[in-house]
Amino acid sequence: MKIILSTFIALALLLPYQTKAQACKWDVEKQDKISLDTLRSKTFPIGPQSYNWKLMMEQKGNKYYLGLAIKWGGQLKTPIKSGQKIIFNLDGDHKVVFLSNRDYTPNYAVDKHGETITTYFPKGEINKEQLMLLANFPVNRVHLKLDNDVIEVNKFSENQIDLIQQFVSCILALSRS
Repeated sequence: MKIILSTFIALALLLPYQTKAQACKWDVEKQDKISLDTLRSKTFPIGPQSYNWKLMMEQKGNKYYLGLAIKWGGQLKTPIKSGQKIIFNLDGDHKVVFLSNRDYTPNYAVDKHGETITTYFPKGEINKEQLMLLANFPVNRVHLKLDNDVIEVNKFSENQIDLIQQFVSCILALSRS
């Protein structure tokens, strides 16, 4: 009887982690042919739909990365430099800061109204402690400073926040298994 009870308790404790790990729905999941590391990524829209910003979460082996697809009205000429801070403000005065892993020059496009749109695609490594913060505290602002311009998004839908937190929780559960 003790063996059956012990087995049941062990399964009850482990099942939530397995369920979360299986629920991770990556957009891309493949194996790097050279390093043999598993490469995974997931992209989420963030902020108002009109901003068209995207948040990318990536895992390569045991390393984790955040990336952004930033679109900004007007023609910004300042590149995002290697080491540039990109800051995620979270509820409870918490922050997740990642550093741009290289220089990112601005790209330009013209929208259907003839307006110039500047786009950037910065990316940087984060650690598990930062993932835990993202899993436990909703994002309320993402920003970076370029010269005299602050580029930011500070309006997130509940659905966007929930998707990010659930996915980060899933990544953490997967890393425990």
